[in-house]
Amino acid sequence: MFSKNSILESLSKFLKLDNLTETLTGYVEARVQLLKIEVREDIAKAITRALVFAVIILLAFLFIIFFSLATALFINRYFNENYLGFLIVGGFYLTSFVLSLAFRNQLFKKLDKLFTERLNNKE
Repeated sequence: MFSKNSILESLSKFLKLDNLTETLTGYVEARVQLLKIEVREDIAKAITRALVFAVIILLAFLFIIFFSLATALFINRYFNENYLGFLIVGGFYLTSFVLSLAFRNQLFKKLDKLFTERLNNKE
């Protein structure tokens, strides 16, 4: 007379569970697609920020190189020497390097605090 499957089908149609499962499946698929889009946007933003940061670092590096050369040549001309300006500029960088090594823990803590505050303010 009535099979078990036909009763379950009739009952699910009566309760409209088939529409509910389709709607739920569609909702889950939509959420997954939205999550994929959000992840892509976040990755694109991170890549863009990294590229901008890299360009800024490159330009700063070039500025430091050319400024150092110009300063060394200026000192050479001032003292009428061929090497003294380069020694003075090199000594300045050596002193900066030694000081940064000596105070690296304090420098790390301050930079860590600064970056943590910046990241917390962006959210």
